[in-house]
Amino acid sequence: MTRYPRKMPVIRLFVSYAHEDDYWMKTLMPLLSFSGVEAKPWSDKEIRPGVRWDDAIKGELGKMHVFIPLVSVHFAVSNYIKNVECLIAKARMAKDEIEVIPVYLAHTGGNECDWLMELQRLPPGDKPWAEIFKEFQLHDLALAPIRDGIRQVVDRARERLRKAGP
Repeated sequence: MTRYPRKMPVIRLFVSYAHEDDYWMKTLMPLLSFSGVEAKPWSDKEIRPGVRWDDAIKGELGKMHVFIPLVSVHFAVSNYIKNVECLIAKARMAKDEIEVIPVYLAHTGGNECDWLMELQRLPPGDKPWAEIFKEFQLHDLALAPIRDGIRQVVDRARERLRKAGP
């Protein structure tokens, strides 16, 4: 009997962001397609008219493999993000079900995101993405470390699924 390699499931990426940071979410989304890896980025922009947005978001949070929070002061003070999205992500991370890779947009102004800031974040170092972005004349150079870091996390999620088996 011939054995065919099992097709790997699509890696589901949940992008969590405050609507005030829409520009950064739209800048990030094109980076989330990787050659050789089937990844499906998702944000609330995917919610179709007439669908209960709370149900759609919670459904995706339950299916995600990678949680990508875009951390900023707007993110930190959002009640929905804090009380729904982050609670679900934190619980699933504690059970070792998902990968979490914070993208540091701007200073949060408080300690609401301490659990995320304790994780290795993107971009590397202490400068937020928005600050680095302003410094680069070629924006692609500012995006490269974020794209590459997320790719590593996607690969780790894929390996987790491969080990878990059918």
